[in-house]
Amino acid sequence: MVRIRLKELAEERGMNISQVQRAAALDMGMVRRYWYNEGRKGPLNDVNLVALGKLATVLGVHPSDLITTEDDEEQPATEGRPALKAA
Repeated sequence: MVRIRLKELAEERGMNISQVQRAAALDMGMVRRYWYNEGRKGPLNDVNLVALGKLATVLGVHPSDLITTEDDEEQPATEGRPALKAA
């Protein structure tokens, strides 16, 4: 299963959901779905790539670092990829 690592990456940086939401300038409902990996009616099954890009920029990681599967081994978020820089 694919999931979004928003909560764990944000907490590693000392950020809570409200701080992430404000910094990314996204709707709280959208951020909450990614934070808890829940869709409107069950498991999260779609994502907005623009939103993932904004969230990655806020966290200083590559957008692909936000996505993981249960099969992935735990690796540092930025291993092998440069972080995005805020515009």
